[in-house]
Amino acid sequence: MANNPPPDDGSLRYVPDGPKISVLPGHTPDYSHATFCIEEEDHTLGNALRWMIMKKCVLFPASWLRGKGPNEGYSPKVEFCGYSMPHPSEYKINLRIQMYDNHSSLTALQQALRQLDDLAATIEEKYNASLEGEQWEQGQDGEMTLEGAKRFAQEAGRKKEREAMEL
Repeated sequence: MANNPPPDDGSLRYVPDGPKISVLPGHTPDYSHATFCIEEEDHTLGNALRWMIMKKCVLFPASWLRGKGPNEGYSPKVEFCGYSMPHPSEYKINLRIQMYDNHSSLTALQQALRQLDDLAATIEEKYNASLEGEQWEQGQDGEMTLEGAKRFAQEAGRKKEREAMEL
């Protein structure tokens, strides 16, 4: 399989010779411990998935974990989650997920992918709304000016205050 970066045409599922995600040998029969190989991806997705699985509590609401001490916010169902790129010339990542109490690492991965997709959609929606509302300022050299950034931050603060008062 060629390990070249995907074409820069916006395609998200470019995998020329096989599946996008595969389970590597050595997983437990219940998939509570498994390593997934994700083709044509790098640190961008690897770190986001690791964070989402470890920190965002993919199996139950984060509100259940508040006030639990130094590990506040971490999912007690996840024993370990980490990723690596096998080699810089190989355009893929290996994501290892280990769960407690025979919970499925496959379910955790699927939920984390859905949450990342939802997060990206929300960011895109907010970004497009800010562009349509002309909530940006561009300097002559194509970058935001310091004064424009300060005004934008002040306006955003006032908007948050108004929204908080409406609640």
